[in-house]
Amino acid sequence: MDGHISAACPVDGIPATIIQDLHNMQIVQGMSLKVAISAIRQSLVPSGYTPFPFRKDTPESFLDMLRSIVATLLYRKRLEDLKNKGADFSMFLYNPEVDKVMGTLRSTDTLQIQLQDVGVYIR
Repeated sequence: MDGHISAACPVDGIPATIIQDLHNMQIVQGMSLKVAISAIRQSLVPSGYTPFPFRKDTPESFLDMLRSIVATLLYRKRLEDLKNKGADFSMFLYNPEVDKVMGTLRSTDTLQIQLQDVGVYIR
């Protein structure tokens, strides 16, 4: 071993930092796998929000949390790839204003994407 943490089957859309964070949470900080996965999932949404459940009206399982993380990361990777190819999503994305003093969102809105409009650019 050379001291680097890696996945047995790495996926292009999952950053190595996520694997490193998971390792550190479990080995260094002593978190259980479920708590570490929950913390990583929470880190993928804006502060003050909770992740949207993978399945509506069903208690979330560990597998659902993993699916949510992978889906989020792969989605972000795909959007980044499309932006690198010249797609402009600025007309379809909304970032709510953050109060500079309080550091909180001024609106209850989250990042919103009008998928029907975005679909025109990714086909």
